[in-house]
Formats: sequence, C-alpha cells, structure tokens
Amino acid sequence: MFKRLTVRHKVNIFYEDITNMTICLPPKAGTTNFQDALAQLRGLHGRKILPRLKNRDYQDASEVISKSQLFVLNTRNPFERILSAWRDKFHSSASKQRQDFFKPSIDIFEEGKIPNEYVSSFPAFVNHLAANPSEFTRNRHWRSTNFHCSPCHFPYEVITHLETID
Repeated sequence: MFKRLTVRHKVNIFYEDITNMTICLPPKAGTTNFQDALAQLRGLHGRKILPRLKNRDYQDASEVISKSQLFVLNTRNPFERILSAWRDKFHSSASKQRQDFFKPSIDIFEEGKIPNEYVSSFPAFVNHLAANPSEFTRNRHWRSTNFHCSPCHFPYEVITHLETID
C-alpha cells in the first residue's frame, strides 16, 4: 500500500505523543524553533528531544497513521529555503568541511564577484543546484520538502508556511 522508504530518506518527521501529532520539519523552514516549542510541552528545551519516526514506520505507515490525530507539514517558500541554506552554509564562518565538499562543484559556475563574508556567490550556488537536480546528490538543507516529508505517503491535514507564522 505504501512506498518503501529507506532510513536515510527521512530524518525530519517526528511523532509528538503529547498531542498525538506527526509533523514534518524540513531544514531551513523554522525547524529548530518548532522543535524547541514542541520540547517545551515536555518541560524541556532544545533539539533532539522529539522522537523521530522509526525505520518500520517508513515501511508501513499504518501504525503512525492510526495513532496520530493530526498530520502537519511545515514548509517555506522553496526559494527562501535555498537562499537561507546558502546564507547559513556558505558564510565564511560556517563549516569549512561542508564548504570544501561542495565548493569545487559550485566554483565551476562562478562568474562574478563573490560577496564579502561568503565563500561562493548565490548565483553560482543556484546554478550548481540546477545542474545537479538529483535529490540524492544534495545536502539535506537544500533537498525538497517533497523529499523530506513524502506528502503522498502521509495524510497531511495541516500545512504551515514559515512566511505566515507570527
């Protein structure tokens, strides 16, 4: 009935048992703020507190579907997510290891000036993404919401947009 998904395929779908809610929180869409807010329901603070779905939940989602009273997919304008990923991951103060992994393939697309405090230009980053459309060659921070949340696999009832949250 459901498409089989691998463990590495999903890392951003959580089941919150206090509210019986399953929520997908893709990177660069207010994920950390959502995790903090949901952790506060347990009187805690921080990430890595919410239980992620287990491997078997991706092979057969029926148990998660039967116990969840609400399915929420949090999203953000995809162009805003990509811009946020570039600002965060290619700022000169970001992880050099990550930059060194992607920078050689991004450098191919450099044509103009690289902004101060960044290791690559945004146009070169976008051209790199366009030239490498496979989700599997991308870092999780710029993979699509479809990849992270599998909207055809889980019956999402509420879709929140970062741009409209006050």
